[in-house]
Amino acid sequence: LFSTFGLTFSATGYAGVIKGLALFPLLLPAAHFAAYTFVTSPVSDSVLDALPVPVAKVPALVAFLLVALAAGSGLVAIVAINLLGGHYDNHTPRVLKGPALSEEL
Repeated sequence: LFSTFGLTFSATGYAGVIKGLALFPLLLPAAHFAAYTFVTSPVSDSVLDALPVPVAKVPALVAFLLVALAAGSGLVAIVAINLLGGHYDNHTPRVLKGPALSEEL
């Protein structure tokens, strides 16, 4: 449904890259607004109180969890690609992204 209206970020051409670059400036104020709204809301205090560590240790917990999340999500994606028969190959990543980007190699 989305592809019929051109609303995908497909790498079969440069249109997806251009759309992504055009929408990126809109994400910056949206991220700022979301973070500001959360931090100034009373919900943030209850989230901090619910964490299993003292408030002084929260930055260390967040840094650890972000690294664990990034590593875990990458590993899950690679394993899922291999299980589905995609044959993930990190040596030629542009070939996996689509024919438009692999022709430049």
